[in-house]
Amino acid sequence: MFRLFALFKNGLAFNEAAAIQLTKLKQEVEVIAPVDIEREANRKLLISGPTFTPKQLNTVAATRKKIDEWRQK
Repeated sequence: MFRLFALFKNGLAFNEAAAIQLTKLKQEVEVIAPVDIEREANRKLLISGPTFTPKQLNTVAATRKKIDEWRQK
């Protein structure tokens, strides 16, 4: 509210104040956009990557169980 009052006090019209805020917002969005593009590319890579089969997951679980038993001896 104070910021808007200061803009009116300095003689700027409401449309000019809105245009200034819109320009600042556009600049911020342009800075954030490349990060989102990289994040989306990483997400697609992870989703399309290889996955374990149920048999492989069972083998990993059995191996972990055996290693834990060995450590406790």
